Amino acid sequence: MLRRLRWLVIPSLLVVAACTASLPAPSLLTPSALPSSPATTSPSESVAPPPTGSASPAIEFYDDGYLSFEYPAEWPIIATRVFNGVAFTPIVLGTGEWDDGCEPFGSNGIHCSGSELIADPGELVAEFWTQGHGPASLVYELPSFESYMIEGGAAVDRSTGPTFTNATVFPPGRLPYEMRVRYGSPMTEAERETIEMIIGSVRFGSDDRQFSLSSWDSTSLGSRACTRTVLRGQIGRGDFPSLNLGGTAYAALSWPRSWTSRLPEGGRVEILDESGDVVAREWDEVEIGGRGDANEFKVCADAVRVVRAFP
Repeated sequence: MLRRLRWLVIPSLLVVAACTASLPAPSLLTPSALPSSPATTSPSESVAPPPTGSASPAIEFYDDGYLSFEYPAEWPIIATRVFNGVAFTPIVLGTGEWDDGCEPFGSNGIHCSGSELIADPGELVAEFWTQGHGPASLVYELPSFESYMIEGGAAVDRSTGPTFTNATVFPPGRLPYEMRVRYGSPMTEAERETIEMIIGSVRFGSDDRQFSLSSWDSTSLGSRACTRTVLRGQIGRGDFPSLNLGGTAYAALSWPRSWTSRLPEGGRVEILDESGDVVAREWDEVEIGGRGDANEFKVCADAVRVVRAFP
């Protein structure tokens, strides 16, 4: 007997109980997690026609106003805009089955673990999801230096096997989106090329959030030496309007007051010194000398070195 392949995607666990006065306040909703209201809509409201002249009749174009990508027209829509409090799933496609991982809990609650992708031989399931509710992040998850860039400025980390592909797509300065594809049979070369086409077509809408560089006045030190500690990690954005340190170490960075920043359209933040030269870019791995602690680390103007520039 043929057995169905079942795959679990578990971002975290959630228990939603009946509303009572004793419930704690909800955790902060990260501002870039949800492009619009997560209320359920019909598939016809979630899928726009392909742009004129840019897609063949065999291709559909998904666009929810923030996330967009192309996919094969023969892949039916299984679910759209599912929000369980842990994860927001804008769309699920394919010929298999998908379970959101939620079940009743107690008299008025619901328990959600992870979604399940179910594919018989000859079937497939493809899911996009991102973080829903969660605590504010100093720096969002960062792409690895093994990732590759796609048109539009996003980076992609990907792993693949005979019957699966996992891809994390990182738009600069915003929460990453996860793409999970499961096949019930080993993928053919044509199917792998289709997955690459989908990943390469992913685009993200504009970001309305403001960016400003946190700074400090180093002249307040007088004749004292500036650097007391050296930190190393990747610099990136999160839920706060500045560029901070993440990766192997986390710290809220205050940059020299004479320095500035610029943000190319759809690109990565660049840090410029007082002469206007680029010192470092978002996602670079840097070694930074300064003083303070993780709550506020004051960067010294003569102590910033790019260890590895991001591709």
